Amino acid sequence: DSMSNGYYSFNDMSSYSHLPMTNKFGFVTLACQCRAFGGSDDCCVGDRAALDVSGIDDPRSMPKEMQVFLGDICSTTSRSIGDNKLPPTGELPTSEKQGRE
Repeated sequence: DSMSNGYYSFNDMSSYSHLPMTNKFGFVTLACQCRAFGGSDDCCVGDRAALDVSGIDDPRSMPKEMQVFLGDICSTTSRSIGDNKLPPTGELPTSEKQGRE
């Protein structure tokens, strides 16, 4: 939510089911990379789907393939957010500005 300046919270998208399809697709695509890191065939199904970011506090100590995966998480997330962003903190969204004028 922070990469979108709170867009998802502002629009009451508080669970996976409320997310736009592009966000869901990005998450599933990334989560299913668990197979490449030794996960079982169903490691990205249902509540087993997760993004392993252990070691993020010191990425240089992570194996190279995990560093690449972490970069993929960031770029895929950014692309899936697309234009779904609020203005930077301190500025009201356009619809809020219009209501106050």
